[in-house]
Amino acid sequence: MTNNLGLNQILREYSTDFHSPVHQTMNTLPLSVEQFPVPELVLFVLRNMFGCKWQDVGEKVRWSILCSFREEPIIFDLKKFGLTLTYPVDMENSIETALGRLCKAIKFAEKELDKIADQQINDGNVSIANYYHDFYRRYRFFRDQASISYNKEAPVDTEFGLSTQPDRPHIEGGYMTIAMIDAYFSYLEHILALMLPFCGFDFKSGEIKKLISGTWSDKFKFVCKLSDPECKVIYDDLLKLKKVVRNPMAHGGVENKWNSLYIHMPDIGELPACFSAIKESIRFDFVPFNPAKHNDVCDVFDKTDELLSSGNRYFGFRYAKSGMNVAFNPDWVSHYNEAMTSKQNFEEFIEYVCKLSDDYDNVDF
Repeated sequence: MTNNLGLNQILREYSTDFHSPVHQTMNTLPLSVEQFPVPELVLFVLRNMFGCKWQDVGEKVRWSILCSFREEPIIFDLKKFGLTLTYPVDMENSIETALGRLCKAIKFAEKELDKIADQQINDGNVSIANYYHDFYRRYRFFRDQASISYNKEAPVDTEFGLSTQPDRPHIEGGYMTIAMIDAYFSYLEHILALMLPFCGFDFKSGEIKKLISGTWSDKFKFVCKLSDPECKVIYDDLLKLKKVVRNPMAHGGVENKWNSLYIHMPDIGELPACFSAIKESIRFDFVPFNPAKHNDVCDVFDKTDELLSSGNRYFGFRYAKSGMNVAFNPDWVSHYNEAMTSKQNFEEFIEYVCKLSDDYDNVDF
């Protein structure tokens, strides 16, 4: 890869030669994440593809690349607070050009990385970023706001002492409930994906792309076997909410099996294409979600969370709640399996992983 003519042409003013700038006055420039959103690509291009010297782990430094631009020494460092470039003060006018060439080289390298990425995914050498708390907090926000709305007093006309909008608290609570349902299914699909490595999936089979890109239903069936009656009941309740509420509201009111259409009947008028099944539609009631229906939905979600955190699913659910990214490669799956021998062992394992993550983020090695 180091003999790549295209890359060498782009980096033609770079050199792998480096002399220590002991007698030169140097500036250090923080590089923006907008220009270099993935600092590791700088390492890949300059070290792996171009052949520059590098140093691994320094004082609050994860790695350094030592090279030259127009025969002047420059150093790229990945530090705790981001990527920096150190350069002699007399090459100030060349910095923009040097960085522009490097950005172009990274774009060139990404074409090569596409092939590698596809193979890595097939082999299960991937991780999923853990956004459990973001998804869960969004769901809980709308759930709590729905409860607040339902318990509000209807607005009253101060002159006559009568409520002018008696259904307003329930209507607003219904809006929040619909948002809550949408947020919960996003949360559910995310946590199911995080739980997959803890549930016995063979990630070397090449099926990982199919499962990860599949629906929440596919993931649920893998994590919670429908042969278990409890799993089947909860799955059916979730599926009904998905079909009747979430899907129509997320797709502009379009329901399954033409349920959102009305047929024109001469001398009769418009009839719902689903006929009496219209009673199952979110649009059937003037107020789709009164407090009782809201509580029924919350009960389904609470039972789902209880199911996911019970039995052999406990460990995957607990790890997802830790906020740590989930790795799918065989080595990490082996670590997970070893830790799942007891809840105490698993808590110690999570503590260990959290420390590794903190050390990495703080560049403490």
